[in-house]
Amino acid sequence: MLFAALAGVPAGALAQDRCDCVVSECRAMEPAVVVLTGHVSAGVGAGASGRVEPFLAIELRRPVCVEVAHPDRPLVRVAMSSQRFELVGLDAVMGGRLRHMVGQGATLRGVLVQRRDAHTAVVFEVRAIERR
Repeated sequence: MLFAALAGVPAGALAQDRCDCVVSECRAMEPAVVVLTGHVSAGVGAGASGRVEPFLAIELRRPVCVEVAHPDRPLVRVAMSSQRFELVGLDAVMGGRLRHMVGQGATLRGVLVQRRDAHTAVVFEVRAIERR
């Protein structure tokens, strides 16, 4: 699995925040397939292991709402707003295509997944890439 994001972005810049949005208006999490349009970015940051590693991300024009489990109470769902999602599940070919698209617009199809071991609380598992 290849990780990717925006070079030189401060660690806190990838944080996702809770929002005041209505949970019923949030984007669906896995297994629902969703489409995100934005631009591809690449960077480095500390992963779950504490090691600094490269990753890719999709940056959206405006934040989207996603419903996730509360960090301290897994059975409680909360709404979270984010403009940036780490891209995961990339094979060598898809990772190569995305690295060449850094700074360019893209439409990606995939699933949003909550992960505690990633650079962002919610990641985007890419299934298909389209240039914009």
